Amino acid sequence: MKFSKFGLARFQKLLQKLENFRPQYAPFTPLILNGFLFLFLSVLVLNFLYSRSLILQKQKNDLVKIQIDKISHQISSWENIVKEFPGFRDAHLKLAILNLKLSRVAEAKKYLEEVLKIDPNNMEAKTILSSLPL
Repeated sequence: MKFSKFGLARFQKLLQKLENFRPQYAPFTPLILNGFLFLFLSVLVLNFLYSRSLILQKQKNDLVKIQIDKISHQISSWENIVKEFPGFRDAHLKLAILNLKLSRVAEAKKYLEEVLKIDPNNMEAKTILSSLPL
């Protein structure tokens, strides 16, 4: 809120300077004061909106980071299962889907190809693999 206090102090100084010119510009003083007041309030509103958008962006970034961490943890858990049970088709499929959520297309392809080695007729793996870029 330093900006608001700083802005208010400057606005008060402007008002004092305008008071000195009152005799010369008496008919226009209310218009000038209204203009400065509008400008000052506009700057305060814009400052508030900008700071609010920064807060919302940080919250969004934090949520995305939490989701990425959660998916990464799931991937490591499923990788441990695949190490223990290499023929577990559904574990490979789950790893492919999780890697796609993190945009790791090469890793996902590797797991989908492994699914098709285990079960060549798996339609889900074929469908996902066909939808991936070359």
